[in-house]
Amino acid sequence: MRHHTTIDSTVENKTACISCGSILTGNYCSVCGEKRFELHDLALKHYAEESIEGITHFDNKFFKSVKLLITKPGLLALDFCRGKRVPFMRPFALFFVCNIFYFLLIGQNNLFSTPLTSFYNFYPFTEFHSKEIIDQVAPTNEQFKVVATIFNQKMGIESKAFLVAFIPLLAIGGVLVYRRRYLSEHLIFSTYLFAFLLLFYTFIGSCITNPYYYFFVKGNYDSTYDLVSALTAWVIFGVYYFFAARRFYKASVLRSIIGSVVTMLLFLVCLYGYRILLFFKIIHSIGV
Repeated sequence: MRHHTTIDSTVENKTACISCGSILTGNYCSVCGEKRFELHDLALKHYAEESIEGITHFDNKFFKSVKLLITKPGLLALDFCRGKRVPFMRPFALFFVCNIFYFLLIGQNNLFSTPLTSFYNFYPFTEFHSKEIIDQVAPTNEQFKVVATIFNQKMGIESKAFLVAFIPLLAIGGVLVYRRRYLSEHLIFSTYLFAFLLLFYTFIGSCITNPYYYFFVKGNYDSTYDLVSALTAWVIFGVYYFFAARRFYKASVLRSIIGSVVTMLLFLVCLYGYRILLFFKIIHSIGV
Protein backbone atom coordinates (compact mmCIF):
# COMPACT_ATOMS: atom_id res chain seq x y z
CA MET A 1 0.00 0.00 0.00
CA ARG A 2 1.44 3.42 -1.06
CA HIS A 3 1.87 5.96 1.71
CA HIS A 4 1.63 9.70 0.94
CA THR A 5 4.07 12.10 2.53
CA THR A 6 2.42 14.21 5.23
CA ILE A 7 3.58 16.60 7.92
CA ASP A 8 3.10 13.91 10.55
CA SER A 9 5.07 11.30 8.64
CA THR A 10 7.85 13.80 8.03
CA VAL A 11 8.05 14.51 11.73
CA GLU A 12 8.34 10.79 12.42
CA ASN A 13 10.89 10.28 9.64
CA LYS A 14 13.03 13.39 9.56
CA THR A 15 15.31 12.18 6.77
CA ALA A 16 12.94 13.17 3.94
CA CYS A 17 12.51 16.73 2.60
CA ILE A 18 8.86 17.78 2.78
CA SER A 19 9.09 19.65 -0.54
CA CYS A 20 11.11 17.42 -2.88
CA GLY A 21 11.50 14.15 -0.97
CA SER A 22 15.32 14.19 -1.02
CA ILE A 23 17.30 12.79 1.88
CA LEU A 24 18.15 15.43 4.50
CA THR A 25 21.69 15.46 5.84
CA GLY A 26 21.36 18.71 7.80
CA ASN A 27 18.83 21.34 8.76
CA TYR A 28 18.35 22.37 5.12
CA CYS A 29 17.76 20.33 1.98
CA SER A 30 20.79 20.29 -0.30
CA VAL A 31 18.52 20.04 -3.37
CA CYS A 32 15.77 22.65 -2.90
CA GLY A 33 16.88 24.51 0.24
CA GLU A 34 13.78 23.65 2.29
CA LYS A 35 14.28 23.78 6.08
CA ARG A 36 13.83 20.60 8.09
CA PHE A 37 10.36 20.68 9.63
CA GLU A 38 9.95 20.46 13.41
CA LEU A 39 6.77 20.66 15.48
CA HIS A 40 8.07 23.71 17.34
CA ASP A 41 8.05 25.58 13.99
CA LEU A 42 4.30 25.96 14.54
CA ALA A 43 4.72 27.57 17.96
CA LEU A 44 3.70 31.22 18.31
CA LYS A 45 7.13 32.16 19.66
CA HIS A 46 8.85 30.64 16.64
CA TYR A 47 6.43 32.41 14.29
CA ALA A 48 7.27 35.76 15.89
CA GLU A 49 10.99 35.04 15.74
CA GLU A 50 10.81 34.16 12.03
CA SER A 51 8.77 37.28 11.28
CA ILE A 52 11.31 39.52 12.99
CA GLU A 53 14.19 37.66 11.33
CA GLY A 54 12.57 38.11 7.91
CA ILE A 55 12.28 41.87 8.38
CA THR A 56 15.79 42.34 9.77
CA HIS A 57 17.23 40.02 7.10
CA PHE A 58 15.64 42.19 4.42
CA ASP A 59 16.89 45.38 6.06
CA ASN A 60 20.39 43.98 6.31
CA LYS A 61 20.50 42.95 2.67
CA PHE A 62 18.94 46.21 1.48
CA PHE A 63 21.26 48.54 3.37
CA LYS A 64 24.33 46.48 2.50
CA SER A 65 23.30 46.57 -1.16
CA VAL A 66 22.63 50.32 -1.13
CA LYS A 67 25.94 51.04 0.60
CA LEU A 68 27.85 49.01 -2.00
CA LEU A 69 25.77 50.48 -4.84
CA ILE A 70 26.75 54.02 -3.82
CA THR A 71 30.32 53.59 -2.63
CA LYS A 72 31.59 51.06 -5.18
CA PRO A 73 29.85 51.58 -8.54
CA GLY A 74 29.57 48.43 -10.63
CA LEU A 75 30.64 45.99 -7.90
CA LEU A 76 27.13 44.67 -7.16
CA ALA A 77 26.65 43.78 -10.83
CA LEU A 78 30.12 42.27 -11.03
CA ASP A 79 29.59 40.13 -7.92
CA PHE A 80 26.20 38.98 -9.15
CA CYS A 81 27.64 37.87 -12.50
CA ARG A 82 30.45 36.06 -10.69
CA GLY A 83 27.93 34.16 -8.57
CA LYS A 84 28.22 36.08 -5.29
CA ARG A 85 24.52 36.62 -4.60
CA VAL A 86 23.60 35.62 -1.03
CA PRO A 87 24.82 38.73 0.88
CA PHE A 88 23.03 41.27 -1.35
CA MET A 89 19.68 41.90 -3.01
CA ARG A 90 19.20 40.65 -6.53
CA PRO A 91 19.14 43.29 -9.31
CA PHE A 92 15.42 43.49 -10.01
CA ALA A 93 14.49 43.18 -6.33
CA LEU A 94 16.69 46.18 -5.50
CA PHE A 95 15.28 48.12 -8.44
CA PHE A 96 11.74 47.29 -7.31
CA VAL A 97 12.33 48.54 -3.75
CA CYS A 98 14.04 51.71 -5.02
CA ASN A 99 11.10 52.25 -7.36
CA ILE A 100 8.68 52.01 -4.43
CA PHE A 101 10.66 54.57 -2.44
CA TYR A 102 10.76 56.85 -5.46
CA PHE A 103 7.02 56.48 -5.98
CA LEU A 104 6.20 57.17 -2.31
CA LEU A 105 8.62 60.02 -1.60
CA ILE A 106 8.63 61.97 -4.87
CA GLY A 107 5.53 63.84 -5.98
CA GLN A 108 4.60 65.40 -9.29
CA ASN A 109 7.98 67.09 -9.82
CA ASN A 110 9.91 63.96 -10.68
CA LEU A 111 12.49 63.27 -13.37
CA PHE A 112 10.09 61.44 -15.67
CA SER A 113 7.22 63.94 -15.61
CA THR A 114 6.81 67.32 -17.26
CA PRO A 115 4.12 69.94 -16.55
CA LEU A 116 1.67 70.98 -19.24
CA THR A 117 3.29 74.43 -19.59
CA SER A 118 6.49 72.80 -20.85
CA PHE A 119 4.61 70.99 -23.61
CA TYR A 120 3.01 74.30 -24.54
CA ASN A 121 6.16 76.45 -24.58
CA PHE A 122 9.38 74.49 -24.91
CA TYR A 123 11.34 72.57 -27.52
CA PRO A 124 11.46 69.65 -28.36
CA PHE A 125 7.87 69.08 -27.25
CA THR A 126 6.46 71.78 -29.53
CA GLU A 127 8.00 69.98 -32.52
CA PHE A 128 5.35 67.30 -31.97
CA HIS A 129 2.54 69.90 -32.25
CA SER A 130 1.85 69.74 -28.53
CA LYS A 131 0.94 73.43 -28.44
CA GLU A 132 -1.70 73.04 -31.15
CA ILE A 133 -3.16 69.98 -29.43
CA ILE A 134 -3.39 71.81 -26.09
CA ASP A 135 -5.11 74.76 -27.80
CA GLN A 136 -7.75 72.39 -29.12
CA VAL A 137 -8.36 70.85 -25.69
CA ALA A 138 -8.16 74.10 -23.72
CA PRO A 139 -8.74 77.13 -25.99
CA THR A 140 -9.14 79.68 -23.13
CA ASN A 141 -6.93 80.60 -20.19
CA GLU A 142 -9.46 79.34 -17.66
CA GLN A 143 -9.78 76.01 -19.44
CA PHE A 144 -6.00 75.77 -19.66
CA LYS A 145 -5.66 76.16 -15.87
CA VAL A 146 -8.23 73.42 -15.27
CA VAL A 147 -6.65 71.07 -17.81
CA ALA A 148 -3.14 71.81 -16.49
CA THR A 149 -4.15 70.83 -12.96
CA ILE A 150 -5.63 67.53 -14.12
CA PHE A 151 -2.78 66.87 -16.54
CA ASN A 152 -0.02 67.51 -14.00
CA GLN A 153 -1.63 65.22 -11.44
CA LYS A 154 -1.97 62.40 -13.95
CA MET A 155 1.54 62.97 -15.27
CA GLY A 156 2.98 62.77 -11.76
CA ILE A 157 1.32 59.39 -11.20
CA GLU A 158 1.59 57.75 -14.61
CA SER A 159 5.18 58.84 -15.21
CA LYS A 160 6.32 56.39 -12.53
CA ALA A 161 4.24 53.47 -13.76
CA PHE A 162 6.43 52.28 -16.65
CA LEU A 163 9.96 52.90 -15.37
CA VAL A 164 10.97 49.26 -15.88
CA ALA A 165 11.12 50.02 -19.61
CA PHE A 166 14.29 52.06 -19.03
CA ILE A 167 16.29 49.01 -17.93
CA PRO A 168 16.66 47.46 -21.42
CA LEU A 169 17.05 50.95 -22.89
CA LEU A 170 20.02 51.65 -20.62
CA ALA A 171 21.46 48.24 -21.51
CA ILE A 172 21.65 49.27 -25.18
CA GLY A 173 24.49 51.67 -24.32
CA GLY A 174 26.52 48.81 -22.87
CA VAL A 175 25.77 46.58 -25.86
CA LEU A 176 26.99 49.26 -28.28
CA VAL A 177 30.22 50.12 -26.47
CA TYR A 178 31.33 47.04 -24.53
CA ARG A 179 31.65 43.37 -25.34
CA ARG A 180 30.15 40.77 -23.04
CA ARG A 181 29.32 37.15 -23.65
CA TYR A 182 25.71 37.36 -22.51
CA LEU A 183 23.06 40.03 -23.04
CA SER A 184 21.85 39.38 -19.49
CA GLU A 185 25.12 40.84 -18.15
CA HIS A 186 24.27 44.20 -19.72
CA LEU A 187 20.76 43.97 -18.27
CA ILE A 188 22.12 43.20 -14.79
CA PHE A 189 24.49 46.17 -15.00
CA SER A 190 21.74 48.53 -16.24
CA THR A 191 19.31 47.33 -13.55
CA TYR A 192 21.72 48.24 -10.76
CA LEU A 193 22.58 51.45 -12.60
CA PHE A 194 18.92 52.45 -12.80
CA ALA A 195 18.42 51.53 -9.13
CA PHE A 196 21.19 54.00 -8.26
CA LEU A 197 19.56 56.63 -10.46
CA LEU A 198 16.23 56.19 -8.65
CA LEU A 199 17.92 56.40 -5.24
CA PHE A 200 19.82 59.50 -6.30
CA TYR A 201 16.70 61.27 -7.56
CA THR A 202 14.76 60.16 -4.49
CA PHE A 203 17.33 61.94 -2.34
CA ILE A 204 17.51 65.02 -4.57
CA GLY A 205 13.74 65.23 -4.94
CA SER A 206 12.77 64.73 -1.31
CA CYS A 207 15.58 66.78 0.21
CA ILE A 208 16.08 69.58 -2.35
CA THR A 209 13.56 69.79 -5.20
CA ASN A 210 10.30 69.31 -3.29
CA PRO A 211 11.26 71.74 -0.47
CA TYR A 212 12.37 74.28 -3.08
CA TYR A 213 9.10 74.09 -4.99
CA TYR A 214 7.05 74.13 -1.78
CA PHE A 215 8.76 77.02 0.03
CA PHE A 216 10.17 79.24 -2.73
CA VAL A 217 8.07 78.95 -5.89
CA LYS A 218 4.85 77.75 -4.25
CA GLY A 219 4.36 74.83 -6.61
CA ASN A 220 4.94 76.80 -9.85
CA TYR A 221 7.29 75.44 -12.48
CA ASP A 222 10.79 76.95 -12.47
CA SER A 223 12.59 76.26 -15.75
CA THR A 224 15.92 77.72 -14.49
CA TYR A 225 16.02 75.44 -11.47
CA ASP A 226 14.97 72.50 -13.63
CA LEU A 227 17.84 73.16 -16.05
CA VAL A 228 20.50 73.64 -13.35
CA SER A 229 19.40 70.60 -11.33
CA ALA A 230 19.20 68.47 -14.49
CA LEU A 231 22.72 69.43 -15.61
CA THR A 232 24.11 68.79 -12.13
CA ALA A 233 22.41 65.41 -11.99
CA TRP A 234 23.71 64.43 -15.42
CA VAL A 235 27.28 65.25 -14.40
CA ILE A 236 26.98 63.14 -11.26
CA PHE A 237 25.34 60.31 -13.18
CA GLY A 238 28.03 60.47 -15.87
CA VAL A 239 30.82 60.25 -13.30
CA TYR A 240 29.06 57.37 -11.55
CA TYR A 241 28.64 55.49 -14.83
CA PHE A 242 32.31 56.03 -15.66
CA PHE A 243 33.51 54.31 -12.47
CA ALA A 244 30.85 51.60 -12.72
CA ALA A 245 31.90 50.75 -16.28
CA ARG A 246 35.57 50.74 -15.31
CA ARG A 247 34.88 48.14 -12.61
CA PHE A 248 32.23 46.00 -14.31
CA TYR A 249 33.40 45.99 -17.93
CA LYS A 250 37.13 46.29 -17.12
CA ALA A 251 37.08 49.08 -19.67
CA SER A 252 39.79 51.61 -20.42
CA VAL A 253 39.42 55.25 -19.43
CA LEU A 254 38.56 56.29 -22.99
CA ARG A 255 36.03 53.51 -23.53
CA SER A 256 34.43 54.24 -20.15
CA ILE A 257 34.06 57.91 -21.09
CA ILE A 258 32.54 56.95 -24.44
CA GLY A 259 30.17 54.52 -22.74
CA SER A 260 29.13 57.19 -20.25
CA VAL A 261 28.41 59.76 -22.97
CA VAL A 262 26.59 57.28 -25.21
CA THR A 263 24.44 55.96 -22.37
CA MET A 264 23.54 59.42 -21.07
CA LEU A 265 22.59 60.64 -24.56
CA LEU A 266 20.55 57.50 -25.13
CA PHE A 267 18.83 57.91 -21.78
CA LEU A 268 18.10 61.57 -22.50
CA VAL A 269 16.52 60.74 -25.87
CA CYS A 270 14.45 57.96 -24.30
CA LEU A 271 13.44 60.26 -21.44
CA TYR A 272 12.05 62.89 -23.79
CA GLY A 273 10.38 60.21 -25.87
CA TYR A 274 8.84 58.79 -22.70
CA ARG A 275 7.49 62.21 -21.71
CA ILE A 276 6.06 62.82 -25.18
CA LEU A 277 4.29 59.44 -25.22
CA LEU A 278 2.82 60.19 -21.81
CA PHE A 279 1.68 63.59 -23.06
CA PHE A 280 -0.33 62.07 -25.90
CA LYS A 281 -1.77 59.39 -23.62
CA ILE A 282 -2.87 61.80 -20.90
CA ILE A 283 -4.06 64.68 -23.10
CA HIS A 284 -6.12 62.22 -25.11
CA SER A 285 -7.84 60.95 -21.96
CA ILE A 286 -8.59 64.54 -20.88
CA GLY A 287 -9.72 65.61 -24.34
CA VAL A 288 -12.13 62.68 -24.59
